[in-house]
Amino acid sequence: MRVGLAATFLVVSIGIASCTTPVTINETEWMNPDPEIERLHVSAYNLDLGIGVAQDRIRANELYLQAAKAGDPRSMMNYAINLANGEGAEADLIDAYSWTETARFLTQNMQDKKIKWRVRGLNDELRKELSPAQIEDGQRRAKIKIDEIAQRKSISDH
Repeated sequence: MRVGLAATFLVVSIGIASCTTPVTINETEWMNPDPEIERLHVSAYNLDLGIGVAQDRIRANELYLQAAKAGDPRSMMNYAINLANGEGAEADLIDAYSWTETARFLTQNMQDKKIKWRVRGLNDELRKELSPAQIEDGQRRAKIKIDEIAQRKSISDH
């Protein structure tokens, strides 16, 4: 299975003063309210696509994973695409699905419809490739991720 990047991303360039490399964000209007997490996502995105820097999907995935664990749904989606395609990481459809399930849950109440529907579309595409047992495993992993993100946010809010 190959998840298409061209269909998933539309690049919109913006400048963020805190970043040391040229930055670009994906198609969504939503930006993470935490500037450090936003910086991680944008840096990962640039490395992933080689925008203004040498393409490095391994490092991009490391940054996506940091931002994803902090609750950034765009990073979850992009990391899932790379996991599904085996780009910069060993292919793992179940973990890719678990990240899209996590992003799907976190985007339920977002105003930005683009990210919501892109996450859901990717989630549906991955789901077609998995057995019922694999889907159940992915949902179990997603619940753990959601609980961990909620725990981190609860600690950081205090």
